[in-house]
Amino acid sequence: MTSAPDAPTPLAPPTAAELCAFIEPLLSLARQAGAEIMAVYANPIAVELKADDSPLTAADLRSHRVISQGLRRLTPTIPVISEEATVAASAWGECYWLVDPLDGTKEFVAQNGEFTINIALVVAGEPVLGLIGIPVADTWVVGIPGVLAQQQIGVNPPSPIHTQAYTPTRALRVLASRSHGSAALTQFLARLPSHTRMSAGSALKFVRIASGVRAGLSARDTGDGVRRPCSRLRFLWRSAVARHLR
Repeated sequence: MTSAPDAPTPLAPPTAAELCAFIEPLLSLARQAGAEIMAVYANPIAVELKADDSPLTAADLRSHRVISQGLRRLTPTIPVISEEATVAASAWGECYWLVDPLDGTKEFVAQNGEFTINIALVVAGEPVLGLIGIPVADTWVVGIPGVLAQQQIGVNPPSPIHTQAYTPTRALRVLASRSHGSAALTQFLARLPSHTRMSAGSALKFVRIASGVRAGLSARDTGDGVRRPCSRLRFLWRSAVARHLR
């Protein structure tokens, strides 16, 4: 009788030291990508539409190119999953980089500054390292669950950030998407206790929550219930962002 094949050995999670060693290379890549984005931002912005009707600019592609090529040099054996490249889910494996090279393209086109660069390392379905860059503010936030959450502005040394503790006697502050709203979202918010609603674009919402200065709940809704081709990637990225900054 032929015995069943052994189950694959689970991938060992990276150590804190191994993850921390990625921080400086990731910051360097994000800054290079930010420079490409800001070069486009300084001029009239041409916009194309992708298959899901979301906007695409030269900044998305230039940032994608810098980050994806840089990550492949940094870790040649780890796949890079980017919103601006098609990769079959079967090729993702247990460990991959998850990238949104320009989150908040609508905000970028509107030139309101509320766009970010997002990079996460995912192992066995769990985000273990993440970076959010805010190019227009030269601000870079890095998180490793259970290890650190820090923010660096310009050439200043990084400083720790933390969420604001929930206080039942204080009104809840809700940070909703600036560009994605619907009747369903309005109905959801109506069921909440007393709260103040604010708006922001992209993963900037999570930075504000993680730094404890703007809100306690992030809310976004596409409004039509349709899962478009890249909606899964966006969901995975935003989940990674939110969790690595807890």
